[in-house]
Amino acid sequence: MSTSTRSPCPPLVSRVTKGIVVAALLGLGSACSAISPADSSADNAIGPSQKIVAADISLLERLRATEGLSNEPKRLAKSGIEHLLEKRLAEASKSFNTALQLSPSNSYLQLLNGLAYHLMASAGDSDKYNLAEQGYLLAIKFDGSNWLARYYLGNLRLDRRQYKEAQTAFAEALLYVDSDKEMLYQLAAASYYAGDPSTAVGALQRLEAIEPSQPKVQRALAVVMAALGRADEADLYLKSYRTTQSDPRATNRLADRLRGWRRFHQNAGIA
Repeated sequence: MSTSTRSPCPPLVSRVTKGIVVAALLGLGSACSAISPADSSADNAIGPSQKIVAADISLLERLRATEGLSNEPKRLAKSGIEHLLEKRLAEASKSFNTALQLSPSNSYLQLLNGLAYHLMASAGDSDKYNLAEQGYLLAIKFDGSNWLARYYLGNLRLDRRQYKEAQTAFAEALLYVDSDKEMLYQLAAASYYAGDPSTAVGALQRLEAIEPSQPKVQRALAVVMAALGRADEADLYLKSYRTTQSDPRATNRLADRLRGWRRFHQNAGIA
């Protein structure tokens, strides 16, 4: 099994569109792989999506103003979101913390505050990871149905390479939104890196049923099947993936990954 020096996982990034807070992890890539025997930094065969994930919900709308938020916390929350849009993270956090002094049990204020701390941590202030986690956990404590808090908690734990914990967070979020494509892919990635390719397969096959013939899903399924020693199925997914690619280098890299897994299983006496 080949090894390489691991670089830090790419951090959470954010952007905002028309007042909607948008945040996601950029692809972890093979540098964060926990189990692959032949990873290449040029080939992110499985990992959180390279595109920025847009939550299909406005966090401001989810503040549930009719359930106890008075005008002042609502104003502060709105101000904090605008600071997030402008990447003024310290000011955003200050607004959310002030709002929380007035309405400490509001789940979505806790989520927004956790998100502000998470973005600070991803920008280099790693001490803020614990505060971000605390914010997400409080959001869940005050509203167990707050699946967005579980989703961002999963992303935070991926950031920190806590793969088993990330897997749990994504699985719990999927209890509320069981067909969310990006979350299914994140669950697959967390499971793969946690050394649980069987769960990764389940998530990817669910995703395949929702959105058939997606190249990144075909590619990921090829790798995970290979990790499980199911070489024939891996080859079928490789064949399917080839039909979507005009650049042979992409398929050649994937084929190299599958050969690496085949050698691994042969040497281990599994296949």
